Amino acid sequence: MPRPLTFPLRLSTVELAYLLATLRASALPGIPLPSLLPEDPQARQEQLRQGYEVLREQGWIEEVEQHGRVYMDLNSYLLEYVAALADPEVVIQVTRSSVPEATTQVIWFVVSPLKVISVGQTEDGIVLLPLASEGEMATTLAQWLDIPASAEAPSWHVQVTEEALKSLKEGAAPLSGWERPELWQALVDAYAHPRIVAEIQMAPAYSGRLQEAMQRTWRLLVGGSETQRAWLIGPEEDMAAETGGDYQMCDRPCFQEWLHQALAACRPAAVS
Repeated sequence: MPRPLTFPLRLSTVELAYLLATLRASALPGIPLPSLLPEDPQARQEQLRQGYEVLREQGWIEEVEQHGRVYMDLNSYLLEYVAALADPEVVIQVTRSSVPEATTQVIWFVVSPLKVISVGQTEDGIVLLPLASEGEMATTLAQWLDIPASAEAPSWHVQVTEEALKSLKEGAAPLSGWERPELWQALVDAYAHPRIVAEIQMAPAYSGRLQEAMQRTWRLLVGGSETQRAWLIGPEEDMAAETGGDYQMCDRPCFQEWLHQALAACRPAAVS
């Protein structure tokens, strides 16, 4: 009997190297693993040997006897997940900085035609968790980013100019002509006292390669006041430039709808 998959599932770098080589792949698009498949032929061969041994020890490779002959059988269920990681449609990288605790975490969501997988890095590889649907992915991400479940005010879009952005950072009064001045303070609070600052990067992939030229990036700010409103900013070509742009105040349902639309626009069929 093949070993059943239990989640969250941890795979070491050497295990991944062997599984990818079996699939004739060489990387996990969008997920940096510097020690995966070294360029030196001897080092690579040694890594593959170690990967084979660890997979056997873990029960992912088993001896199977058929017609009087013994074969080495690699767990096909495990291989399906690694194949999805190696050839995705879209890869989403989310970097979450919690300001009060001064901590930063990174998580990836890999979307393929048949699977949606959450991926985290460990000291020696990755840990993966399958998600039932893109809807579950949106819910999981909204919770992880601590986006408020509901907002006191409805979703609101505003174009923030470079001049308004400077005023925001200085905590000044809203510029004349600013729409919805009652929400200006919530935006000032998000800049001055954020609880969470996140960067969301999304890019399509073709034939196992991330299309970095098509990558789009958004910023998310969650204010630290009692209202704790979340602001989605972007997309911005250069997040460091901070020249203003499209700002959207959102709660979880609004964020989930935005993610659904952004994902649809990022799919290879939509951007080809």
